[in-house]
Amino acid sequence: MEINDKHIDFDLIVRYLAGETMVKESLKVETWILENPANRQLFDEYKKVWESLGKVQDITGIDLQAEWKKLEEKINTADTGKFIRPIQTRKRTFSFYLTRIAAVLVIGLFISLTGIYIYRNSVYNTYRTYKGTLLVELPDGSHVTLNNESILRSGKKFSEEKCEINLVGEGYFEVLPDPDKPFIIHTGEIEIAVLGTSFNVNAYKENEMIEVVVKTGQVAVSKEGAMLERIILKPGNKGTYNKSDKSLKLTRNQDPNYLSWKTKHFIFEDRPLEEVIETINKVYHSNIQILGDSLKQSRITTSFNNQSITAILNVLEATLNIEVRTTEDKIELNKK
Repeated sequence: MEINDKHIDFDLIVRYLAGETMVKESLKVETWILENPANRQLFDEYKKVWESLGKVQDITGIDLQAEWKKLEEKINTADTGKFIRPIQTRKRTFSFYLTRIAAVLVIGLFISLTGIYIYRNSVYNTYRTYKGTLLVELPDGSHVTLNNESILRSGKKFSEEKCEINLVGEGYFEVLPDPDKPFIIHTGEIEIAVLGTSFNVNAYKENEMIEVVVKTGQVAVSKEGAMLERIILKPGNKGTYNKSDKSLKLTRNQDPNYLSWKTKHFIFEDRPLEEVIETINKVYHSNIQILGDSLKQSRITTSFNNQSITAILNVLEATLNIEVRTTEDKIELNKK
């Protein structure tokens, strides 16, 4: 597919956006962009499409054939009234031409999206979870455990040329050391450089904060594209990125349950019941509700080690002398 009279291939543009071009190829694209404003505008449009597709969480669920069929049906519905085919003796109006111009633009955009989608999925491996966790072994031997509703995307050439991945959601990383090939994680807001360590990254899009907690080793956390402005995290440290004011902060990790989603191991020391239930609901994807504000503030010290939700509720029931009532869609806790 050629995108102008200078014969710049569509595939070359896509590979340039993916960072897969050689120096001479990159120079060719950049020269073409600078030749005239029309080329710049066209390139910017493709770039927007590329970046938009990278942000779509459910990209692997796109059914291109179904979408093409829908578009084809819209274009070929001249007899249904959606696109009116004027009688030849009738004067063609401005809206007639406008409809057809719009159809051509839609077809062109869809073809571009199709090409970019196919290319993206030919150079990326994508792993995703919906409910529960998923253990992923990367080509370099590193392991990642993905939490519920998380996405991990790595290049097909991962570990051959560079070790870079993209994460949406939460993951626990166990990275093998390789001083000659740093392991880089991108979340869209920050990037994390690793030389061999184990750590947790919580980067759900709906959260106001991105959190990185280091268990072993050392990582460098910086704003995306600004590695010189970074914080260094060591075991027990937590790095926090505030999406609102775009600030990075280094503190000691005070949450003993930051890995409970993976280990099902909980430690609560004089914590309010409301906090305990919030943590359990998040890990077990349950819907436990506390009836009464006074019960919510009841303090408890206990621990659980990979126990079932039923066993946990039995302990809470005996410890706090509460009543547990189960309905079809929730579990209610109330004072006896």
